[in-house]
Amino acid sequence: MTSPTMSTNAVTNSTSRRAKRNLETVKDAEDAGCHIRCAEPVPCANPLRRPPGASFVPSIPRIGDPVATLWQEADRAALLERLARLRPDTPARWGRFTCPKMLAHVNDAIRMATGELPVAPKRTPLRFPIIKQLMLYVVPVPKGVPTARELLARTNAADFERERQQFPPLLEGFVARPRRGSWPNHPAFGSMSGRAWGALTCRHIDHHFAQFGV
Repeated sequence: MTSPTMSTNAVTNSTSRRAKRNLETVKDAEDAGCHIRCAEPVPCANPLRRPPGASFVPSIPRIGDPVATLWQEADRAALLERLARLRPDTPARWGRFTCPKMLAHVNDAIRMATGELPVAPKRTPLRFPIIKQLMLYVVPVPKGVPTARELLARTNAADFERERQQFPPLLEGFVARPRRGSWPNHPAFGSMSGRAWGALTCRHIDHHFAQFGV
């Protein structure tokens, strides 16, 4: 029979080993410039910067945690690196978009964020503050969620190379705007700050790049 002391020691040793692995993982992430806190020891908890094919165990962000955003240069660079891995015939893992159509949609979503592309408002419960904050910063972007017609208008005529070339200057145009200045309303979420647009647009791009496996 195992003594209580031996059982306690085993649990303590196991906990210590796990804590050490967690600390090593966090240090590796910090050395790589990651600003997303990890809840478990994984290769990289920031979905924008994990290597191709690396496992990822997402953790629910906590209040006060930093989030991926277009305002972070490292996050923009990670998106550009993922863009370079796309091809015109890259297959989608879900949904009806082709890769060129997805890029046209993503580019027009950035134009919506900067006010270049006006989008008609909709009355939705997403404007309520608590729901809005959860959707902007916490809840994963749902698959197959309805989108504004304005963000689909160019998809049928999308040219992959043209859309690919337009993506980097659109990112730079976004961050060229004053972060604390006036920003357009979102058709579903209503009033938005530059901080909110930076996080939402980054998460939207990440969602669609993941749709095509990059």
